[in-house]
Amino acid sequence: MLLALERRLRREVAQAGHDPSNLAFILVSGSDEILPVFPLAFRRRFEHLFAGRGIAVVTGARVTRVEAGALHCDNHGLIPADEILWITRAAAAP
Repeated sequence: MLLALERRLRREVAQAGHDPSNLAFILVSGSDEILPVFPLAFRRRFEHLFAGRGIAVVTGARVTRVEAGALHCDNHGLIPADEILWITRAAAAP
C-alpha cells in the first residue's frame, strides 16, 4: 500500500509543479522486521525497494498513542507526521 501511495503522491506533486523530493514517507511496524510472516528473501526484497525509493522503515515500534501530527511509540519515542495511514494485516491482530 505504501509503495503505491508514495509513487502516486510524488507523481501528482510533480505534475502540480512542486518538488516531490520534499515528501517523506515512513513505514512504522511493531514487528522487529517488516512482513514477518513472509520468507526472508521476500522481506529483504521489500527492504531494498523501500530504501531505493527513499522510504524510511522503523521496526520494533509499537504505537502507544496517536495524536494530530504524531505517533508515540515505545522504544522510538515520537514520530512526527503530517498524515497517518493506519493499516493492519488481513487477519485480526493478536
